[in-house]
Amino acid sequence: MPSSEVSAWVLALPNDKAAPYVAAIDAGPAAKAGETPVLLDLSADYRFNPQWQYGLPERFRKNLANAKRISNPGCYATGTGLSCCGGSGPPEI
Repeated sequence: MPSSEVSAWVLALPNDKAAPYVAAIDAGPAAKAGETPVLLDLSADYRFNPQWQYGLPERFRKNLANAKRISNPGCYATGTGLSCCGGSGPPEI
């Protein structure tokens, strides 16, 4: 267990509201202990940021397995991405 009390954060905020929370988390106890907690952002704020891993866990599990900053696709991208999988279930990419 990390020395900070929280090892993962899920931000479910409106678009353009996540940055101050990410900054606070990055300056919090985990950062002071030299740790980087997992941060999952459900807004559109970090979807095109190259420092964040973007993708559905159902399709990109290997890419997301060790990521510390994850930007989740929105509802349209999720629906489209999962519908492309056909009836055989989501592929591992």
